[in-house]
Amino acid sequence: ELEAIGRPAFMLEPLRLSRPFSLLKARQALRRLLREEPFDAVVCHQPWSCVAFGPVVRAAGFPVVLWVHMAVEGGALLDRLARRVRPDLAVCNSEFTRSRVRRWLPNVQTEVVYGPVSLAGVHPGAPSREEMRASLDTPLNDTVVVMASRLDAMKGSELAFLDQRIPGYQREIINIIGMGVVENLKDPDLQPKIKAPAHGFAVTYVRNTPKGHGAP
Repeated sequence: ELEAIGRPAFMLEPLRLSRPFSLLKARQALRRLLREEPFDAVVCHQPWSCVAFGPVVRAAGFPVVLWVHMAVEGGALLDRLARRVRPDLAVCNSEFTRSRVRRWLPNVQTEVVYGPVSLAGVHPGAPSREEMRASLDTPLNDTVVVMASRLDAMKGSELAFLDQRIPGYQREIINIIGMGVVENLKDPDLQPKIKAPAHGFAVTYVRNTPKGHGAP
């Protein structure tokens, strides 16, 4: 996509933080790139890249900009390491994310930049709210969040909706539609809460009452 609009994409060396030699090679590649190309700014995507490349960015004379789109709490190892890098600016995708970033980066300037999304009007002939929920076998009082994203394969489990396997649970069901969720089609107890035609694209989040039982 970048090349289609006349912007070259530069690839660094493959990197894993658990392999110091790969970190060294990737940092050297970035150092050369920052010397050879006229960049205006360097933005580190999430704490991982800030930890890996923040020191190189600052040594090259650029401010360390951290792009955060997840409401992390700051207790994970990468978050603590990113705090030691001390970004000059944290750009967040929402005020909610910003409120979390300010907790674990209290002395860092923060800004909010919303995604370039416009809300389209409902076109004539579109199904009503009731009709749409009925077609997805979803009760009117269920909370439904529609998420559009690009996901890659990661670690996971074949046991989705684990709370349904625990007797006596109390829960509030929040249905999510989104790609990347594993469903165990061989187990009738693990059927998605949103039925076909959303098959393969459903997950249920569970929020317990204060003294309830079940999955957290």
